[in-house]
Amino acid sequence: MRSITIVILLVFSSFCCWAEELQQYDAVAEESKEYRVCMERATNQILALLCAAQEEDSLNAGIDMRYRQLLSRAANQPNAAVKIKNLRKAWVAYRDAYVEAMFPEYDESSQYRAGPRRETDLLRVKLDQQHIKALDELSEQSTTLHK
Repeated sequence: MRSITIVILLVFSSFCCWAEELQQYDAVAEESKEYRVCMERATNQILALLCAAQEEDSLNAGIDMRYRQLLSRAANQPNAAVKIKNLRKAWVAYRDAYVEAMFPEYDESSQYRAGPRRETDLLRVKLDQQHIKALDELSEQSTTLHK
């Protein structure tokens, strides 16, 4: 009887933690309807990880598009184009270094990485969302300056 109680407690506590993780993911991707739908359908941690990876891919595509737009506007300004390319390189280096600093124990090559991987993906999504906003501000400023 005691072992059954322990098992029930473990299952219940696992469910509570899983529900908290879902809420964390939902709070991250407020702007993405696709992400919310994906997370509503995610029945386990692996599917949640796939949702986060898809969201990150979508955000990266948005970042790439914004850089292409900025470079297109700067086509006749060599100095501006160089600075935009440097910004992109610096962004990737910063984002990756920040994630590594936040999760120094995480090893990409380890056998068991679902838990830490999920957390690193979550952080990347947050950082990418912030970067998209910054690129949109830069785009607005460059449009205003060149009118």
